[in-house]
Amino acid sequence: MIEITSRNNQSAKRLLSLMTSASRRRESGCIVLETPKLLLDAAGLGLRFTELWLTERALEAGEIDPQSFQSGGTAVYLMSDQVACKLSLQPSPQGVIGVAERPAQLPVEALGAMSRVLLLSGVQDPGNVGAAIRSAAAFGFEACLLDRDCADPYSPKALRASMGACFRLGIAVGEPELLVGGLRDAGFSVLAAALHRDSVPADRLPPPDKLAVAIGSEGRGLAPEVIDLCSRSVVIPLQAGVESLNAAAAAAVLMWIFRRR
Repeated sequence: MIEITSRNNQSAKRLLSLMTSASRRRESGCIVLETPKLLLDAAGLGLRFTELWLTERALEAGEIDPQSFQSGGTAVYLMSDQVACKLSLQPSPQGVIGVAERPAQLPVEALGAMSRVLLLSGVQDPGNVGAAIRSAAAFGFEACLLDRDCADPYSPKALRASMGACFRLGIAVGEPELLVGGLRDAGFSVLAAALHRDSVPADRLPPPDKLAVAIGSEGRGLAPEVIDLCSRSVVIPLQAGVESLNAAAAAAVLMWIFRRR
């Protein structure tokens, strides 16, 4: 066990850069998780941890047993409370941080065996990305595809909002035309959540056997070129005077309407 007491320690600085930089996480092939629940969920689903950071208080609490993580060669760091406060992105740090290998991207050919998929385009708030993924898991959707303008689904904030659901769904990131093309080639009807001249109320549409719901950015919605790639457009009926829902709420409502039964 390696003791880290200085906030200027190079290992601590490296960990902080992983937590705050999506590009650093992509380059390293790692993700960073906080809280005992997230770490235990991820470990239970087979993610391999390369680092485990604990405070003395967290170690004494016993929720995380370092020995159960060390079988795969995990480096264990005992950090001071001051270091934990610097590293944590939470208002009240729990003194537990893990670095794990990033899950493999969902291969396009896997879509053929699926029937419900969520597509996010330009959703830049990581909290909305995580909440949408959590709803997808709750309503029986099997995968979430994100274009490159979306927030990183494995950022610490998105991971907390998803409550570990991103480890239970297939996740893929790519260009929107390739994502939609892959869905349509696999037999999916891709429904764009958009106010369009041909839009129909979502709750009046008989659900196709293979269906993908496409959700756009919080402010602008789906880009016109993405809408044109989709099979058709749907809207959520709202009370007069209410213009729209945010991305996570719209995704949840549409996925509930088209949930697997």
